Parts: sequence; C-alpha cells; structure tokens
Amino acid sequence: MSETPGKSAVDDFEFKVSISDADILAEIVSDVVGDFKGMGKDRVKEYMDLDETGRHVVMLETERRASGGAKFWLDSLFVLRNPRTGKKCPYRLIVSIEGQGKRNLHYPLKNR
Repeated sequence: MSETPGKSAVDDFEFKVSISDADILAEIVSDVVGDFKGMGKDRVKEYMDLDETGRHVVMLETERRASGGAKFWLDSLFVLRNPRTGKKCPYRLIVSIEGQGKRNLHYPLKNR
C-alpha cells in the first residue's frame, strides 16, 4: 500500500513550485526588494538563475546551520545577482519566502 502525502505536504510542494516560477518571483522581487524596485519582472528575470526550461528559478538547499551548529530550514531560497554589477559574488541577495496555509496566525509571522 502506498502512502499519499497529507494535504499540508501537497500544499507546501505546490507553493514551492509556484513561488519558483520566474514570473511570480520577479513580480514579488520588483515590488519588495530595494535594488530591484520598479524594474519590472522581465528585467528582474535577467538577474535570476533559471532552470533548463527557463520557467523556474533555481532553488538552493534550504537546510542551514546556525553558528552554534543547530539545523534550521528555510521555506524557499533563491540567489539573485546584484543589479548594479551583474555579479553573484561577493554580493548576493538571498530571498527566502515563507508560505503560510493559515491566514490568521496566533503569532506574528516575523517570529516564524
């Protein structure tokens, strides 16, 4: 008997696929991130690493370690090149976007 993932796992997967869509992420970045503000999605996409289809932004490994060695996980993680220089290094903008299934949380989202 095969197990079917729960609704929460399916919703999480669908969010990750949606947020990695280059058009969607570029819209968010151009609205929120200062260096990209007002650029428009097509221009922002020039600073993204896209997959072989050109449709999705390459996601980075979301498991990280704190300085004390404890593990933590980000929801979705992307790297964009600096729009001033076009280079990935040494400057990197790391975009971590958190998806929530509930509209009204019992705690501030920034505490997540």
